[in-house]
Amino acid sequence: MPLRNTISWTAMISAFSRSGDINKAREYFDTMPERNIVTWNSMSSTYVQNGFSEEGLKLYVSMRSNGVQPDWITFTTSIRACADLALIKLGMQVVTHATKFGLSSNVSVANSIVTIYSKCGLIKEAKSVFDSIDAKDLISWNSMLAAFAQNGLGIKVIETFEDMSRRKSKPDHISYVSVLSGCSHMGLVDKERHYFDSMTRVFGISPTNEHFACMVDLLGRAGLLEEAKSLIEGMSFKPNAIVWSALLGACRIHHDSRLAETSAKKLMEFDVEDSGGYVLLANIYSESGELENVADMRKFKKTKGIRKSPGCSWIKVDN
Repeated sequence: MPLRNTISWTAMISAFSRSGDINKAREYFDTMPERNIVTWNSMSSTYVQNGFSEEGLKLYVSMRSNGVQPDWITFTTSIRACADLALIKLGMQVVTHATKFGLSSNVSVANSIVTIYSKCGLIKEAKSVFDSIDAKDLISWNSMLAAFAQNGLGIKVIETFEDMSRRKSKPDHISYVSVLSGCSHMGLVDKERHYFDSMTRVFGISPTNEHFACMVDLLGRAGLLEEAKSLIEGMSFKPNAIVWSALLGACRIHHDSRLAETSAKKLMEFDVEDSGGYVLLANIYSESGELENVADMRKFKKTKGIRKSPGCSWIKVDN
């Protein structure tokens, strides 16, 4: 196929990808007489970016079987897909493949390696790769911050964030989600207030629901429920379910059934049939000795036909 036609077809795949029409993108991909590495990467990225990481990995395997030589984009996408699915064994195989091609030191590939290590709890390995990156970009810093935050290492989050500031690397809203989460896990109220304030005052970053949820979680854990409630009431946009869930969880810790009622009602506005809020509120009533309210809650659930969501587990089955 002439290069011009290949470029045109690849452009169509990218266009369908941007519009969210994954099936149409795949249809074009499958009907191409010839494909180059850009085409393969475009289709694979389309899958991974839209949450279909398994399909993206299938393309990686198909690329190898078809003798297509991968590039740094191929490895970045495939390793991130493995991270999304927590497939450490396959991920390490892809990392080995990237090393074989001399691409594991590429900053984007290295960032993805940090991510898969951290999602599998291999923090020392993630930090080692992070330290080996000479020209760290924002994604490098955010990957390491998230690694520490997701594994409950609040002190390391703060140390890394401060190191990031010393190196004049400007944080973004993702950076602040990690640092606020780190402060929350450690109960550092004043420190989190400082970061929450500097986010807008210094860097002009408008807080999102995720940032507010971190603040509410910390204030709630510290017993500052009224301050947490006031923070929510002062939000310039509608709080989402994550924010109200954080406050409801804090109400259970401190046995505040009155504020729990308010939080639960707000939470139920997002999904009336979600049993989570009802169960938590009933537990708060029970722990506070308000058995009559527990009975009323059970009657209400029965009347509305609300059932507890079934638990589930994932089992890997080898063929």
